[in-house]
Amino acid sequence: MGRDRNDRGRYADGIDPETVMDVFDAREDAARPVTASDVVEELGIARRTAHNKLNALVERGTLDTRKIGARGRVWWIPDRGDADTLDAEELRGDPSTTLAGESDESDARADAVDDGTDGPADPPADAHGADGAGEEDALDTARERIEELDLAGSGADYDRRRDAVLKMYQYLRERPGERVSKSDFADLLDGDDVGYGGGFASLWANWVKGSGDRPNALDTLPGVELRGDDYVFEVDP
Repeated sequence: MGRDRNDRGRYADGIDPETVMDVFDAREDAARPVTASDVVEELGIARRTAHNKLNALVERGTLDTRKIGARGRVWWIPDRGDADTLDAEELRGDPSTTLAGESDESDARADAVDDGTDGPADPPADAHGADGAGEEDALDTARERIEELDLAGSGADYDRRRDAVLKMYQYLRERPGERVSKSDFADLLDGDDVGYGGGFASLWANWVKGSGDRPNALDTLPGVELRGDDYVFEVDP
């Protein structure tokens, strides 16, 4: 019997976190870390749901996670340094087993992720000082806020749409108090792949211009205000 789908064509969220381990079982390369996009595509669930399930497994100690570059996050089955390597099924709570002893390649492979979620390498700790760290934290918060909105898309297209909105957000943050128009953002993203065949106009219509129960992905981000048709980033006093 097939799983029920919701009105967006995604599978209804009736899975438990352990089902996510099927995605780890399905890997051809057992040392390759898994991304939220992998889980979305394999299980047909919403991105926010994928994050919730993966993070639940991290809290249980079944998985480890780390941020990759400026825009990505990966999850993997940790090497606890014990006994024999176990498959994902054994890691689902059998008290008679010990945790996996995977290859040292696991941590090294965590530095590589598919093009849909990878981003530039983290800067050295002293490259930008406290301001650089604060900016990175702000973008992480914005990324999480966007993913909580459960906007249209999956896989690489979703990642490109999210990253385009983050690029607009960063542009606003670099110009506190200035009014930025739709045409300014269009110039900013000119030539970028924004995850829509229709380009910037489709991104704006579906992700930025809120309508009905569809949120505006840009003015929900911290510090962003919509003034008429323009956007302004206000710094907290």
